Amino acid sequence: MLLKEENIVLFTPAVAPLYQPGRDPFEPLGRALSKHHSRIRHVPYVHEMTHEHLTRLREAHAVVVVVCDAGGSAKSVIYDNGGAVKCKGSNLEEQVAFAKAVNRTIMDDEGDMFHLPVILVLVTEDPKEKYRGQTLKDNLIHTFGSGTVVHCGSYSTDALERVADRIFDHDVIDRARERDESLGMDLD
Repeated sequence: MLLKEENIVLFTPAVAPLYQPGRDPFEPLGRALSKHHSRIRHVPYVHEMTHEHLTRLREAHAVVVVVCDAGGSAKSVIYDNGGAVKCKGSNLEEQVAFAKAVNRTIMDDEGDMFHLPVILVLVTEDPKEKYRGQTLKDNLIHTFGSGTVVHCGSYSTDALERVADRIFDHDVIDRARERDESLGMDLD
């Protein structure tokens, strides 16, 4: 169980909002998580890990990483001074690379994870979609080893609120901390 003074770091991809332009589409996930735990540190990512991401990881007691491929509707957004400048195609490859970088960063030299629970939230309409020869979900479970992968079908506010409830109602953080076998959870 996380202590109330411990931080959960939430890394979310910069993707185009589904419903409210100009608003981070994963803000509802941060708010929903904060209903369960008050110390949520939400840090978006675009391409790769930055000094800010590494700093937040050092302060973390648990990490939630979101990878989003909602049926091709997820588009990466390049921001300039806080305003969206342009959209390009889905940045799934960059998101998976970022998630793997988080995973590598928290491992010691022998490949063992520090006692830092990592939960990966997979947002995709089709978790069985092929990605590098296997399903995207299986690929990420393989990558995260004994980490926890939670799947939801969209990044709507309702779906993200269910993700937060699932993480806390089913002790997903504690399971990830204990490094039990991978636990795949589907919300849809």
